[in-house]
Amino acid sequence: MAAPAVAAPPADLKPDPELELWFKSLRQPATGRLCCSISDCRFVDVWTRDGHYEVEIDGWRYTVPANRIIAGIANPTGKAVACYAFSEFRPPRSAGIVYHGPQDVREILCFIPPRPTS
Repeated sequence: MAAPAVAAPPADLKPDPELELWFKSLRQPATGRLCCSISDCRFVDVWTRDGHYEVEIDGWRYTVPANRIIAGIANPTGKAVACYAFSEFRPPRSAGIVYHGPQDVREILCFIPPRPTS
C-alpha cells in the first residue's frame, strides 16, 4: 500500500490559523470547487501583458486563464497567489532532447491578484 503524497506549505509562510482558513475558503470562480489547500498555493511573481496576468512557476511563465482569477476579495498576504496542480507529466529528458516548455505542466486552479497598494 502506497503512502499518500503530502505537500508542504510554502517555505516563506509562517503558520497562521486565520490565513489557513482564508486559503481553505478559496473556490474556483468557474466551478465553485475548492482551489485545494495552502499546500497547492504559492506566492508568485506576476506581470500583466495584453490585459492578462502572467505568473512564473518554477522558472516558466504561464498565462492565467480569466476563469481562474478570484477578483474582488481581500488578499491578506498582499502578494500574488497561484494555486496549481500538475496536469501533464513528461518522461525524464534523454540526452539530446530539448523541451521548449516545462517538463511537467502545471494547471492553474485559482489566482488571487496581489492587494493593491494604497
